[in-house]
Amino acid sequence: MHNTSKRFTSLVALGLSTLLPSFAFGAESDEALTSLLAQAPSNPSQIRNLQAYSQVADLRSSRAVSNDGSIFNSNPVVITQDTVIGSKDKRWNVTTDSENTKANKNITISNNAVLEMYATNNAGFGYLFAGGWNRSLTWSGGTIKIDFLASGWGGANSLRGGLAIGFDEHFTINSNLDFTYTENATGTGWRPDMVSAVSANDNAVMKLLGNSVKIHAIGHQSQNKNKGIFALMAHSNGRLYLNAKDDGSINNQNALTQVEGSISTGAYSTGGSGEVGSGQIYAHFAGNPSYLKGNIYAGLYDGSSKMNISFSSGSSMTGDIDVQGNGSH
Repeated sequence: MHNTSKRFTSLVALGLSTLLPSFAFGAESDEALTSLLAQAPSNPSQIRNLQAYSQVADLRSSRAVSNDGSIFNSNPVVITQDTVIGSKDKRWNVTTDSENTKANKNITISNNAVLEMYATNNAGFGYLFAGGWNRSLTWSGGTIKIDFLASGWGGANSLRGGLAIGFDEHFTINSNLDFTYTENATGTGWRPDMVSAVSANDNAVMKLLGNSVKIHAIGHQSQNKNKGIFALMAHSNGRLYLNAKDDGSINNQNALTQVEGSISTGAYSTGGSGEVGSGQIYAHFAGNPSYLKGNIYAGLYDGSSKMNISFSSGSSMTGDIDVQGNGSH
């Protein structure tokens, strides 16, 4: 029995080496398999090899470990293999207090691993990640996939959203990011204003620099003074860089950037903040098929804002552009 098992393992390895001499089983395995299937099917030996490949790929995906969120008890959080926290039916609640969350940690991912989180926050301002006061945090390596349901009550004088920073904080995500932010505005007392998936305010700096960044913001047209859900928002000298260097120029011409939701350098609050502008956003859509599906609001409200957004290499935009006179755009 031992010899049979060993011989089967060798055959699988041989079959894989025929088609995949240097293939690394990573987050791209599904795409690679689809490509190989398109190349093969007339050759029975290749089909057998592909079947063996599929079995090994399935083994990789099934070895993802489940975690209850306790991995975030350490700082930095170190991920060395595919890890899943929570599920759609039982989300990880990141609540700690009205402003901080359990996800306010440095994250380091190795071995091209994927960290997948199904999360919510049912208290405070409803953030997934929130911070300020001169901290500097980084998420680096691998891929981070987040499905986040905002369910906190918000506040009378502050924004709410998914990844939100303020008060001189620096937050950099070098990992590939796939972030779905869902805002349900039907709950009693939930904030209709200053709602965004990703935001930077009060001199904070947010950088999204992964080779692949996907942001999907789901909300309601009534939010943000009837401008709809914001995917990216900056105000009060907050700076947000999406595939952009510090000088605002493009960071990676081949990066995949996909954003669903609008972009704004200002926001409106029914609380004491009222209208706030003076945000800075630098975003570049380059690698095909990069796109923006949403509106651009530049120079809204008081102050002087800056916005530099470019589309190249087959990227596209679906939406409207509203540019006011307050700033450089």
